[in-house]
Parts: sequence; C-alpha cells; structure tokens
Amino acid sequence: MSLTLKVAIAIAHFSVYVVVPINKWYAVMKDWRVFLYLLFSNVLALGFGIALIATGNQVFHLFIGPLSAIALLILGYVAWVQPQRYG
Repeated sequence: MSLTLKVAIAIAHFSVYVVVPINKWYAVMKDWRVFLYLLFSNVLALGFGIALIATGNQVFHLFIGPLSAIALLILGYVAWVQPQRYG
C-alpha cells in the first residue's frame, strides 16, 4: 500500500471521528464557538505538532499544550453557559 493511500485513509478516518461529533454538538448547542474547539484542538495543535516533528525545535511544545487547554476551555464555556440568542 502506498504512502499517499495510507495518508488518505488516515485523513478519512480522522475526519469521521472529529467532524461528526462537532456537527452533533453544534446541532445541540446552536453556538458557532463549537467550531473554535475544532480549530484550536485539532487544526492548530496538529500544525504545531507537525512543525515540532519536522524541525525538532522543542519550543513548539510551548504552543501545543496551551492550544489544547484553550480548546477545552472554549468547549466548557459553550457547554455550560448559554449564550444570548438574537432573533
């Protein structure tokens, strides 16, 4: 099996386990900030993780932890505080 096929399978597998729950959370909470959780926890943290692996520069560890913590704080805020509804 070629590397590109393995990467495609991994991305498809990852997207199922990430996008489906976020979509369901949005359907329940009706708050756009749910997508910020996805941005901080997966996209940005994964980007810094890839940069850490590619460069070997340990300073990227300083960004990965806080990004994940911010993501959980955002999700906690959305889950426990009901935002004002306009409309």
